[in-house]
Amino acid sequence: MDFLEANFEQMFTIFYRLHDFRLYPEDHPVKDFKILEYDKENFSVKFEVKFDKPFQFGLLEEKDDKLFFNVTAGFDYSGLFTQHTKDHADHELRLEGYSAGRIDLTFDLTYKPLQVMILIGRITWWVFSAFLVAQVFFMVWKKMGLFPFWTFVEYAQLVSYLPLLSARYLPYLYEQFKVFLVSHLIATAGQKFDIEESYFSKSYFYYGLTDSRMYLCLINYTILLVIIVILNILVHIAHKKKWGNEKVQRKMDQLTHQFRYNIYLRLFNLSFLDMAFLSAVRVFNSDVNVKFYVFGKIMGVFLLSFTFIAPILIMLFLCTRFDKLQSKTFREKFNTILLKVDKGTRMRLAAPLFFFSRRWVFSLILVMSLDSEAVFLQYIAMLVISCIYLLYLISYEPYTTGGQNALVISYEFIFMVLICCSFMQTDAAPDNSVKVFAGVVMLIGMIMMIVINVISVIGTLRIGKD
Repeated sequence: MDFLEANFEQMFTIFYRLHDFRLYPEDHPVKDFKILEYDKENFSVKFEVKFDKPFQFGLLEEKDDKLFFNVTAGFDYSGLFTQHTKDHADHELRLEGYSAGRIDLTFDLTYKPLQVMILIGRITWWVFSAFLVAQVFFMVWKKMGLFPFWTFVEYAQLVSYLPLLSARYLPYLYEQFKVFLVSHLIATAGQKFDIEESYFSKSYFYYGLTDSRMYLCLINYTILLVIIVILNILVHIAHKKKWGNEKVQRKMDQLTHQFRYNIYLRLFNLSFLDMAFLSAVRVFNSDVNVKFYVFGKIMGVFLLSFTFIAPILIMLFLCTRFDKLQSKTFREKFNTILLKVDKGTRMRLAAPLFFFSRRWVFSLILVMSLDSEAVFLQYIAMLVISCIYLLYLISYEPYTTGGQNALVISYEFIFMVLICCSFMQTDAAPDNSVKVFAGVVMLIGMIMMIVINVISVIGTLRIGKD
């Protein structure tokens, strides 16, 4: 090891080759190479290497970008050996060649463009979170309804989980997708990579979505449920005891109707994707070393079954009482499920069915193994469901106004584009230039979602909620 330490730079030439080497045979020099430690006990070397374009590595699963250590021809490395000449000759034959290793997806936090994208993503998270909170309070204050807000949140939840599909995104994209994780009550601002944490798969590691962070969102939903139950009890007592003047009593009466059952149904809608997804993670996780493995498995099966059965029962209940939906008193109890849906025909009641079914299927798709041969079925399934829903929206126009239908169609179209661009981040598109182009389109798509939300809010305030 002493000889190696003294002569490392003279012994080896270090370069890398991209996965398309057969088409473009070129050896690329590394930007910087630094030895961190010579481990004499394990006969190993720890090093740090930097590249000019670190975002281009490890984007494919089946093809490798490789780092090469080429042994310098003719170099006298006899100082490495203290054995017999025969051993020296055997080692000499073996050393006159090269050694290579795969370069995985690289997050070089010293790379300036990546630093800028991370900074933009974190600032956007704070600004965006504040904007959503302000949007809710302002729309409630103006009594304009929350259709633009809830529609955006529903699509933001789907978009934020796209990086968990079996694809390797360009490193700068992950931080931008994290902005939308606020729709799952997951805080990502200031988050750093932690290899000591537990991750369900490599996609989750690249996204920085640890198991603990995922389950934290369920805890947040539970806290919300407890707060809602306490408020429900207080409102019920105030209503029964007739506290306050007549105006307060009317307000308590309105809130009592909202607690039956809109507020609980809204929380169910908001948490549905995460309940189905995290229960699927528990059910399909085969790592027996996970804490509370058996208990988690049982709870996972229970929650996954609940998220499958509950929407069916809700939709059957509404369909069998379709005539009662013409009554305003009955309809107001389920406005959360049928938010701005035209109750004129049963076919228009299919909109909530698409909401639940797509999220349940998506939760199963997210836990498909990266090594699965059916990996591309993830995208086929998502695109088929999205296409069917888009055709349904165009054909039946299930919402009460043309503007509301146009809003949902716009989000759905952007979501379809993001799915297609996500597919281009897989091995189906081996050319890095195609991946860069798809990445730019994804950034534009996410920006457009935010812009559409702002426009819809302004339009609602100027024209009115109807």
